[in-house]
Amino acid sequence: MHDVLIVGIVFAVPISAILSSVWLRAKKLELQSGGDRKLADRVEAMAAENADLRRRIEVLETIVTSDVPIPRARVRVEDAVEDERADAAGQVRGRSARPG
Repeated sequence: MHDVLIVGIVFAVPISAILSSVWLRAKKLELQSGGDRKLADRVEAMAAENADLRRRIEVLETIVTSDVPIPRARVRVEDAVEDERADAAGQVRGRSARPG
């Protein structure tokens, strides 16, 4: 009886080691494949952002290298402050907002 038990233990230990290593490899591959999907999604998002940034840079390069002057609002700070004060007082550029 003890002989059978000893033989069973001798064969059970390597078999359980082999099965556990196979199970661990399967889990490892499963985790890696899930990680690859996340990585692929992240790479795809970064590629889209990269393409958007490239388009924006091209627009900026076009604006900078253009010979056509870009119209700019030339407002002095003093004029802006004066307009705000006039709006607060109900006047528009030195004229009264009230008819009269």
